[in-house]
Amino acid sequence: MTPRTPKRTPATPPRKSPRRRGAADPAPAVAISPAPGRIELAGERLLLLSATALGQLRRELHEVLGPIMTHEVLFRFAFTDGAMAARAVRARNPGSSPREVLMAGPVFHTLAGMARVAVDALDFESEFRSLRGRWEDSFEADQNLRLFGPVEWTACWVLTGFASGFASEAVGRDLLCVERECRARGDPLCRFEVLPAEGFPGLARKVEALRRGRPISDRMRPAITRLWEGVFTSSTFLARVLRDSADAIISVDADEVIQTWNRGAEELLGYSSREVIGRHFRFLVPPDLVERGELEKIRTVAREQGSLRNYETRRLARDGTELHVSLTRTSIYDAQGRYIGASAILRDITERKRLVEQLIQAERLAEVGELAAHVAHEIKNPLAGISGAIQVLADRTPPDDPRSEVFCEVLEHIQRLDRTVVSLLTLTRRYRPSKTPTDLSLVLDSALSQLRGTEVFAGVEILAEFSPDTGPVPVDPQQFIQVFLNLLLNAAQATEPAPGRPSPPADRRIHVRSRRQGQEVIAEVEDHGAGMSPEVLRQVLKPFFTTRSRGTGLGLPIARRILEAHGGRLVVDSAAGRGTTVRLFLPTS
Repeated sequence: MTPRTPKRTPATPPRKSPRRRGAADPAPAVAISPAPGRIELAGERLLLLSATALGQLRRELHEVLGPIMTHEVLFRFAFTDGAMAARAVRARNPGSSPREVLMAGPVFHTLAGMARVAVDALDFESEFRSLRGRWEDSFEADQNLRLFGPVEWTACWVLTGFASGFASEAVGRDLLCVERECRARGDPLCRFEVLPAEGFPGLARKVEALRRGRPISDRMRPAITRLWEGVFTSSTFLARVLRDSADAIISVDADEVIQTWNRGAEELLGYSSREVIGRHFRFLVPPDLVERGELEKIRTVAREQGSLRNYETRRLARDGTELHVSLTRTSIYDAQGRYIGASAILRDITERKRLVEQLIQAERLAEVGELAAHVAHEIKNPLAGISGAIQVLADRTPPDDPRSEVFCEVLEHIQRLDRTVVSLLTLTRRYRPSKTPTDLSLVLDSALSQLRGTEVFAGVEILAEFSPDTGPVPVDPQQFIQVFLNLLLNAAQATEPAPGRPSPPADRRIHVRSRRQGQEVIAEVEDHGAGMSPEVLRQVLKPFFTTRSRGTGLGLPIARRILEAHGGRLVVDSAAGRGTTVRLFLPTS
């Protein structure tokens, strides 16, 4: 009896990713016949290997040949496979243009299970110039991390070889795929670029030989080994310099979208690379600088001059802190001279700016000190005499005499002028605090006792929350009564009702808190007033700066001087429409 011939099961194409616009369809080149156990690509039989098996092969090659020759073997093997795949796509799509065959490559990667390919940019009009993209879920990066852990080089050698072979065959020109970033060495993504091989003189001959099927001669093998050793050494060294630099090194593309973010940037600004790559750089710039168009100005200058060096500006950290930074930006151009992005180096100069401001402040206070001493001598004593004479005249004037009201007003102005002179002397005096363990709540009570009953404090409610772990703090009690007086007076004035529009009672609440944080005690005075604009906030600690018609602009500078004399610091946090919080940081020892 004649045996029956097994019925051939019709080829069942696998499920495909959506076809890319303008790309040839790779699916017709693939045929799966379960009955005879064959998978074919354009008539060529294929073998399915698991990623684990290929990873084991990679490990064996690595142990026997070392990383240099392993790269060479895998690249050459994959180049041939990629060229065959491109020929199969062309054969099954007659009449397709080189560009259409090329754009089938990303879909073919997905069909082969190697990676999902995203094309970011393609320059292929009259002739091919470049293609940039990324491998998502690269099987090689995953393999390498499992087998070897994080390494210092790019590891997608099969993918670069396959892409080089496919692109070279599709376009009919010697092309080379270069992996720019790789998850196996700690980068967020695997990014690649396909470029003409002539841009890599040492590798162009190799690509040409592979495309034409010529083996590498024995004479060329040592040269190739040395070439790849040089590539690995230089790329690894450069990658480590960029990755581990203490300075923040960031790169953006032509649209100001962040592409790379090193460890220095993570430490300076508090964001991990995964959080920022792919986002527009604008979120790191304070709103007032965005409104002024700083980004556009920096970009224009850097493009016109090639770079912008040591530009001092401000940037936002993750916790909302504004950092003063020195920015150096360099424009990046491709081989054809087109602008493709920029690199930026940021250095934290916040502490330097603070020291400079302190030096300027000290010089200014020295000048004010000389002025204050002169004022005290020339004005204070005559003021005392004038005040005494006016007081005598006021005492001799009947209460119903119209001149009595004039005398009282003159005395009030004399007292205000005397307070200004005293404030000047206080601001410029060298503090030598007499520290003693002090309960801050008692200091607050002493300050409140002097303010209760005053016109500005009418209707103000104080809500005090002192943490039990605050404990006694080593301060000069008298000087800190002055600090709380100044801060509470400012807070009360900030919550005063606008003329003709009384404020709700909640707006006149002032919160005073304290807590221990590490080796510091933090005291806060918070109001719910109108707050300050960024311009006012930057000047609020300068002597004589005030927004009130009857203010001297010395309250906060005096408070800061007292804090600094105690080894602490004063920080003002405010925004228009949400009130103001003044924080006092005091060392516990």
